Amino acid sequence: MSGYESYVSSFPDKPEYTREVLYPYYGHSLYTMLRKRGIKVETENNCTKILSSCDGAKSYQMSDGGIAEVMPDQYSGEYVLIVIHPDQASVYRKYQAPLPFWAYSMG
Repeated sequence: MSGYESYVSSFPDKPEYTREVLYPYYGHSLYTMLRKRGIKVETENNCTKILSSCDGAKSYQMSDGGIAEVMPDQYSGEYVLIVIHPDQASVYRKYQAPLPFWAYSMG
């Protein structure tokens, strides 16, 4: 096992999630689509663990106890939706992504 593989194996497992692409359009805004899926839009937070908050991803609480992350695509107007189900919420809270190889190799 290389140094990087050892480094990655020391991190907690990534939670299981579902991924969906949303296409908001006139009359069906993003927030309307999120509310229909049980996402509490008033709980918007900049802290994300699966998607990149640097790219504009936001996290939300869900009415069933789950967690959702939403990230816009800057060119197409679509949104990526990640849903972490309630039984995986504790795994999500413990999860921390390892550095990519290029960052790890720089020291």
